[in-house]
Amino acid sequence: MMSLLVASGIVTLSSLSLMWSDVAKVGESYGVLETLDSVSIALREAEIGQRGFLVTGDESYLEPYTVAESTLGGLIEQLTELTAANPSQNAILQSLKESVHAKRDELALTIRLLRDGNEEEARIPCVTVTSSCRTTRTL
Repeated sequence: MMSLLVASGIVTLSSLSLMWSDVAKVGESYGVLETLDSVSIALREAEIGQRGFLVTGDESYLEPYTVAESTLGGLIEQLTELTAANPSQNAILQSLKESVHAKRDELALTIRLLRDGNEEEARIPCVTVTSSCRTTRTL
């Protein structure tokens, strides 16, 4: 009888350990998803600021862009930390980093072009997303 209780206790502890491990993994996944959402929001805000500036030429419209630029690096670093133990996520993260970098370059380029008085060139649309305007102009 006693051995049955001990065996039952060991199975229960083992099951609880596995359950808590799964709960921790779910929590980590939610952390990654929340940070990815924050990256998406920051990029959208950066684009909103850039577009407002391109349309009006008013520097005050760049506030969302400036705020987003100041947070994106930290968000990408946070994603790097959250996915460090997962090789498959690391590969996806590298692709995301490249896309975010290309988008940031594109936004900065169009803002710089308008500031430098190249209004027409600043408003040339990108031909491809992956090269971020490199096919139509030089970063």
